[in-house]
Amino acid sequence: MGEKLHLFSYYTPSHKKLFDEWLAPTASLAGFRLSVYTSDTQVCQTAAYAERGWRETQIKKLSAWITTMKDNADKKIVCSDADVQIIKPCGDQLLEFLGNYDIAFQENDGGQICSGFFVCRCNSKTIGFFTQVLANLTRETIRDAKGGGEQYEIWKLMDTGKYDANIGMLPKDEIWNPRKLYEDLSELDIPKNMLVHHANWAEGFDKKVLQLEYVTRILNEIK
Repeated sequence: MGEKLHLFSYYTPSHKKLFDEWLAPTASLAGFRLSVYTSDTQVCQTAAYAERGWRETQIKKLSAWITTMKDNADKKIVCSDADVQIIKPCGDQLLEFLGNYDIAFQENDGGQICSGFFVCRCNSKTIGFFTQVLANLTRETIRDAKGGGEQYEIWKLMDTGKYDANIGMLPKDEIWNPRKLYEDLSELDIPKNMLVHHANWAEGFDKKVLQLEYVTRILNEIK
């Protein structure tokens, strides 16, 4: 691979330590070019999913993604939440997974997309898709300050089929998240061929760190 694949992340103060201690060092070691968008304001005071301020935070993130895509016209990029670690160099694989799609999302429970990690082409179809999502999310925010974020609006838009972007899914074992609620970390089935780990299905900073540490330990044990 010639030029490094560019990875963009957006985070608020509550997630800065996750970015600093997990995503940033692992992405750098894996050979990604890294850029970030940060917010000085913690709109969602609890930093908890679907609580007051969550949607407003997702609006800021979506706006950052759209700006990024416009600034990187005709390029291919990765967009990631901060609670992610890159297990091994995988830029070439991510581009292969993208293939002819405009966007390839991580897979969530039930075959739905997870918007916390995706690869995309910065083209008019991708920008149009996220612009639609942003408009829908903004309308929802006006109605209710609480509730789900951009991921739910993506699900709803995809259910309508009224969009132009060609959307695919990243392989769930290589680009992994738990995809289920769990009581104990030992319930997680850790794939040996994992390339990227998203510490999803864990609310709160401490639980995310415990999941990140657990996955790292298990992968080191099975090398």
